[in-house]
Amino acid sequence: MRYLLVLSVLLLTSAASAQTVTTFTAELDFTTVRLGGVSAPAFPATASATFVLSEPATGGMGEPTVSYSIQLEGLDLDGFQSSSLDDNVTAIHVHDITDNIAANGGSKVDVNTGGTQHVLNIFGVPRDGDDDDDLVTDPVAGTLSGLWEDSDAVSNPMMSLGDTFAVSAPDVIDRLKAGNYYLMIHTSNSAPGVLPGGITIGGFLTAVPEPNAVVLGLLAIGWIGTKRRK
Repeated sequence: MRYLLVLSVLLLTSAASAQTVTTFTAELDFTTVRLGGVSAPAFPATASATFVLSEPATGGMGEPTVSYSIQLEGLDLDGFQSSSLDDNVTAIHVHDITDNIAANGGSKVDVNTGGTQHVLNIFGVPRDGDDDDDLVTDPVAGTLSGLWEDSDAVSNPMMSLGDTFAVSAPDVIDRLKAGNYYLMIHTSNSAPGVLPGGITIGGFLTAVPEPNAVVLGLLAIGWIGTKRRK
């Protein structure tokens, strides 16, 4: 009974948690990058990313945030990890491709991933301070991590691209959950004359299904029952 009481308290605490968490992952390569009908040429680089959205529960305090971590392979963040200039990273950002998805009947096949609005600028030349203030890079390990929050938001009406949106801005979270955000990495010389800006690799942020709390609770009860019978 004591185990059951502890479990009940844990489940109630979880249900009353101030945050709802959703995890998104992306695998980046050259095959999904599109600009009109042109795709990026093969580039010997890949990356993987995890974004974690934390939302206040209904009636909870605070604003939503998105923590993220990115692991690069075959790319140079500071220009000192290889002798080549072609692999030097010049920009990393998240695109909102919602309009392009609508134009393509809801399909992401051959969707134009270039030329769409930036939702978050993570790395590169700052545009009026809209890079993530919490960004931490490790060029040797090829990693970046940070926190996207409302304080990072910058609105520049003179630029069609480059704005960083507040996480709590209308539709931002809905579009993230719908899979409409695309992480893109540019390098200094990945596709000269083919894709402007050196668009190298990219990938869609896709939500990872989370285990249902009720299911986890039932599994825990089953485990406790097994332990009590021993």
